[in-house]
Amino acid sequence: MYDLVYFDHPSLTTTSKEVEFGEDVADLIERMFMIVQEHDALGLAANQVGIATRVIVCNVRGQRFELINPEIIKANFGRSKLKEGCLSFPEIIAKKVRWNRIVVRGFDKNWNKREFRLKGLAARCVQHEIDHLNGINIA
Repeated sequence: MYDLVYFDHPSLTTTSKEVEFGEDVADLIERMFMIVQEHDALGLAANQVGIATRVIVCNVRGQRFELINPEIIKANFGRSKLKEGCLSFPEIIAKKVRWNRIVVRGFDKNWNKREFRLKGLAARCVQHEIDHLNGINIA
């Protein structure tokens, strides 16, 4: 089963690989959502459970979605610097500069194309999780 990894786990500093179109990652996504719920978190990237593959999940104020092979296609409306925490670095709170609004696209677990226009906390969550996929952490 997939469990959280912490601090110096190699998957946290690795650039995650794209998921091959059609690959079944539904079990991974469901486990990731369970971890988000268990920890009352906003989101999670697959490499935070030791799987260096491009999958994220978010659950922000009732907006629950997964993205396979996510990419930010537009970022605008300025940036803001706010405090963030991270499940893989539980002792650390860092101020991070993020775009206020983004457009992100990818696929859901059934390989349907998805595109979201996000602002505020949801936009921050996606940017944080995509950073993880690129091996970038708050610490």
